[in-house]
Amino acid sequence: MNLCITVNTHPNNDPNNEILAWCQHAIQNTHGINQIFFFAEGANFASPPNTCEQWSNFFINNQLDAIICSKSGLNLGLHNDSDCNEGYKIGGLGVLIEAALEADAVISSNQILSGQSHPLEAPLNQQALTIRLTQPHDSASANTGLDALAVALAFGLSPKLEICLQQGQHFFEPTSTESTVSELTSKLAALTEYGAFETCIIASPTTPELEAIAAYLKTALPTPVQILPPSNKLSTQARTLTF
Repeated sequence: MNLCITVNTHPNNDPNNEILAWCQHAIQNTHGINQIFFFAEGANFASPPNTCEQWSNFFINNQLDAIICSKSGLNLGLHNDSDCNEGYKIGGLGVLIEAALEADAVISSNQILSGQSHPLEAPLNQQALTIRLTQPHDSASANTGLDALAVALAFGLSPKLEICLQQGQHFFEPTSTESTVSELTSKLAALTEYGAFETCIIASPTTPELEAIAAYLKTALPTPVQILPPSNKLSTQARTLTF
C-alpha cells in the first residue's frame, strides 16, 4: 500500500516519537511512503533547534520525500532547503495534492496519535479527493485548507469539502462572529470560479449556535451544500486531507 503522511503536530506533542515509529513500522511491513508533508505546527520538525537525527536518518536511509509546507516554513524563517534540518525540503501544497493522488491512502499525524490510522476505504476513483476543515473558526488552519482546495481545483479535480462544526470553536466571540463566518464564505464563493466542488457540513453536537452557522453557510455558499446530522460518520475516503 502506497501512503502519503501529513504531519501538523508540534514536536513537543509527540515526545515519544510515535509518528516516526508508525512510519518506520509501515516501511518494515512493506508499505510504501511516497511523501511526508509537514505543515502548520508540524513544520517545527524541520526548524532548528528541533533537531531529531532519527527523523533525518529515516528520510535519508529510505530515500523519502520530507516536504515542509512553504507557507508554514516562511513563518519559521525557513526560506529554502538549507534553512531546514537535514533531509527536509521546502514545497508547496501542489506537491501534497500530487502525492495524495498518487497514494492509496492519506494518513495524518492526528490519526496516528489517536490510534485511528486503521485501513480506510479505497478511493472511489483515481482522482477522488476530500478536503476536511476541522478548525474552520481558525483562520490560519482554514486558509491552508482552502489553499489546498484551490490547488485541487486548479488541477481540474472536483473535490469534496467537509466542514466540521464543533462546540468550543468560538464562532460567536465578540468581533469575530461575522468576520470569521463571512471570511470563510467569501473565500469559498471566490473558489467556485475555478471549478465545482461539493460541500458537506457536519455539526456535532447539534446546538442552536452550530445550527445557525450551518444554515447561514448553506444559504451563503453558491455551491451544493449538504448538512449532515452529528450521527453521520465523516468520510472514510482514503484520500482525505485534514486541516
